[in-house]
Amino acid sequence: MSDLEKNMVNLKQWIEVDIKSPTTRQILTNRINFHIDHPDLFSPTLYDKNKHKFSKLGQTSLEITKLSKNWSHTLTTVKAVCKFKKLLKKNNH
Repeated sequence: MSDLEKNMVNLKQWIEVDIKSPTTRQILTNRINFHIDHPDLFSPTLYDKNKHKFSKLGQTSLEITKLSKNWSHTLTTVKAVCKFKKLLKKNNH
């Protein structure tokens, strides 16, 4: 289990403890379960929108989870795809 996956399991525990609204808790729990199964697709956007509902320790857990994702690898891939797509468009015109 990678650091990201361990941190997401920890974040899931904070979701269960900190989030008072049953609807929000269910949405976040479903999302974190999906991200635990597919760590490459982890995106902190939904969690950031609900960050104010976490305690300070829950917010810290969220920040640690975000930092454990290897963003540089992901961004490099995205940049390469965008550059390739741009070159394809140029060559077709």
